[in-house]
Amino acid sequence: MAFFRSGGIRIALVMLAVMAACAVAGVLAIYVLLIRDLPDFHSLDDYRPPVVSEVFDRKGRLIGEFYTQQRRLIAIDEIPKHVQYAFVAAEDGAFFEHKGIDYSSIIRAAIANLREGGIAQGASTITQQMVKSLLLTPERTYKRKMREIILSRQIEQQFSKEEILYLYLNQIYFGNSAWGIGQAARSYFGKEAPDLTISEAALLAGLPQRPTAYDPTRNPDGAESRRRYVLGRMLADGYIDEATHEVELALPPEVKHHPDRDNLKVSEYFTEEVRRQLFERLEGDVILNEGLRIETTLDVGLQRAAHQAVQKGLTDHDHRRGYRGPTRQIAEPEIEAELTKLDEINADDFVITEIPVDPELDPGLDPELDADIDATKAEEPEELAADLALDAEIDGSDNPDDPDDPDEFTEEDPSIVLLRELPFDAPVYGIVLEVDAKTQTARIGFGQGISGLAQLDDVEWARKPDLKVSPRPVTKIKSIFSVGDVAQFIRLPDPIDDTP
Repeated sequence: MAFFRSGGIRIALVMLAVMAACAVAGVLAIYVLLIRDLPDFHSLDDYRPPVVSEVFDRKGRLIGEFYTQQRRLIAIDEIPKHVQYAFVAAEDGAFFEHKGIDYSSIIRAAIANLREGGIAQGASTITQQMVKSLLLTPERTYKRKMREIILSRQIEQQFSKEEILYLYLNQIYFGNSAWGIGQAARSYFGKEAPDLTISEAALLAGLPQRPTAYDPTRNPDGAESRRRYVLGRMLADGYIDEATHEVELALPPEVKHHPDRDNLKVSEYFTEEVRRQLFERLEGDVILNEGLRIETTLDVGLQRAAHQAVQKGLTDHDHRRGYRGPTRQIAEPEIEAELTKLDEINADDFVITEIPVDPELDPGLDPELDADIDATKAEEPEELAADLALDAEIDGSDNPDDPDDPDEFTEEDPSIVLLRELPFDAPVYGIVLEVDAKTQTARIGFGQGISGLAQLDDVEWARKPDLKVSPRPVTKIKSIFSVGDVAQFIRLPDPIDDTP
């Protein structure tokens, strides 16, 4: 019996050894399969992404851009430390400690996913996100995830943390056609990356996860909530102190266009001719991706004066001929849907203003202010649905208290009101909401909760075009406007007296 038992033990040991060998062989086979055609990460040593080619006038002022991806490379030593820390706090709190993979986050995400019965939380580090963007396809499979982990480990052994941050911050997409931190600073705040404040850095650090959902020009409330979350993470991780946190929290950044944008608009026909001639002489990829500096003979100051003179002449001529009518007519039941469309059409022209409100001193707001507040909560664009669908992706933030977790709720700041206004002297599309024959006024809507008042004196030129009839001023506003008319309007300076 003893012999049988000892023989049985030997057989069991042999079987265990065979099983262990098979398991090791299987793991090695899977590993070989995964690394067999891995991209060469050494190509990152010569990181050359598509960047903007710039066109300048005779005095060195920017007047045009050619690109496939709107990106401006910024050296890591030109990116302020507080900007770098904002992204680390938002996306990968353990970035400076781990070696490419944050195992604690993986365990935490796995437990959360098991509890939810699906993929509810991700655990990608900044290194992994950079690898996915630069070296792998965006497919959502476990094979891609394993390859991503292997490459992340290899990259951490070959590159410093600063080099990885350089690649990450210049590669990621921020929405609004902005790629990389250099372009994001220009697109959202009209400045260069080295000039970003802590508050501005926090807002930008919140964008890469869902660029459309947190776009401050489309969803100011969502962007503000995300900014506050990032500032909280910077405080929790020790990147800012309590005093700095309170100061930056009370200073929501002002979203504004870069000053060069006006030059680009006034010179667009000239720069298009420059582009056409360059395409005849050089390859298109070189012009669109290589970051050329193109100097021209144009003087943008003179170009602007000429442009304004021509526009004024055309407008005056158009007014002398009368009003040709609306571009289209919308049935009354469809006006709300049209206002939502106008939100998108006019989004780039809206001026966003932040107003502090003390609930104790000012518990109520007037109806016009309430309407403007509602305007920040307009229906979100269709692209947002695609962004929200990414909740179930394998990747995501490693922070368990991220407000994007479905179980989390972030209360909006009641002390800040975000208002959207129309610019002066810029044509924007609007729809006639009501016409009052008694006061001779018409209410024009430009988006959800944004409207203006047109008075008869403003449009007395808008008679029906008829070259056979002598021009006569319009005397009834109903002869010009009907509810549902869609046309272009220009905001005029507000009256000095007490009229609406």
